[in-house]
Amino acid sequence: MKAKIIRHKPCLRKFDEVEYAGGGSEKMLVMFTGNSRQSWIGQFVKGHNQGLCKVLTCSDSPFSLVVAGGKGYFVNIDKKEIKRFPDDGKTILSAVKSGRPECCIAGTETSLCIIDHEGTFHEIVPEFDVEGFYLNEKEKSKVCGNLMSEINLCEKEIPFRIDLDSLILHVEY
Repeated sequence: MKAKIIRHKPCLRKFDEVEYAGGGSEKMLVMFTGNSRQSWIGQFVKGHNQGLCKVLTCSDSPFSLVVAGGKGYFVNIDKKEIKRFPDDGKTILSAVKSGRPECCIAGTETSLCIIDHEGTFHEIVPEFDVEGFYLNEKEKSKVCGNLMSEINLCEKEIPFRIDLDSLILHVEY
């Protein structure tokens, strides 16, 4: 499975197009190639012009996470199905792909969202208010980053890590 952001639609009309629009004029184009080697183009409405734009795929999975200007989309590449992710409209601030277990992790304003290689969605919400999760490091079975919260009066970022085997958030505060 492959996916990449493209700047312009190819001149050739050999590609199917799937549009996921909910209004808005700014769109991001992504070319997907499935297991059958058939390619298609997805059009995604951007949340913010300056927001995060990224595409993550897992090698043995037909699922992809597309972030277009902070708006998240969950894509089944083989079936050409696109769903809004997360459904509550949170802005995605950061996203990474882990190694083992292979999954896509997105940091939103208030939670962490994990999609495993089978397409199962897990959300981790801490017991305190968070103003943003910023993922930056990944190791074999954990992902690390920093979060912003009022618990330290937003004076500095607070380190955290997620154990991907148990889906437990460890905050170093």
